[in-house]
Amino acid sequence: MSSNPEEKCFCPKPDSCLPKGVMDLTKCMKVPIYCTLPHFLNADEQLLEQVEGLHPDKDKHIIQLYFEPVTGTPMIGQRRIQFNFKLRAIPKISIMKTVPEALHPMLWLEEGVELEGDLLKKITTVSTILKVTTGVRYAILLMSLEFIAYGCYKIYKDWKMSKVSPVENASGEEKKKSSDEDKQEEIVLQPVERAVIENNLKNSELTNGI
Repeated sequence: MSSNPEEKCFCPKPDSCLPKGVMDLTKCMKVPIYCTLPHFLNADEQLLEQVEGLHPDKDKHIIQLYFEPVTGTPMIGQRRIQFNFKLRAIPKISIMKTVPEALHPMLWLEEGVELEGDLLKKITTVSTILKVTTGVRYAILLMSLEFIAYGCYKIYKDWKMSKVSPVENASGEEKKKSSDEDKQEEIVLQPVERAVIENNLKNSELTNGI
């Protein structure tokens, strides 16, 4: 705590702060007891150096609480705490004259609860239904995207056909127009040819008379 200015309010005195991860329960329990996580987990490394035989393990010594993410139901809860007392030298007692100052563990406790029975079955059923509905929702979304893609393809294909067809119609109309003009030319040429034939016949008759 001494390295974090925001935690100065937890210090028993303004000029003396407890090590990291230590809480003073003296005022609450009326005895000089300090609590930490078991084996001084997440506490100041100096505390581990003062005591032998401690091996902090996060999986075994951390406080855990698991919730079902959709319904918010607590599934597993584990609370762990260690009680410690402070050792220091007492000159008036011969045995305690050479005792080093340290925070010594007394015991640590674990309390846990796990959801089970009918309530666990209900939560499991709800979770399964939600997973199924999520899968169906994504399947419907995928099908919708496929239909949209097919619709866009059909629209593009029809647009492309409509863009090419007027050219074909125009060429057909030009062919029809040219055939009509040929017919009109034939109709115009027929009287001319008839007049030429009649003129030739008259000339031949005159020649025979002479």
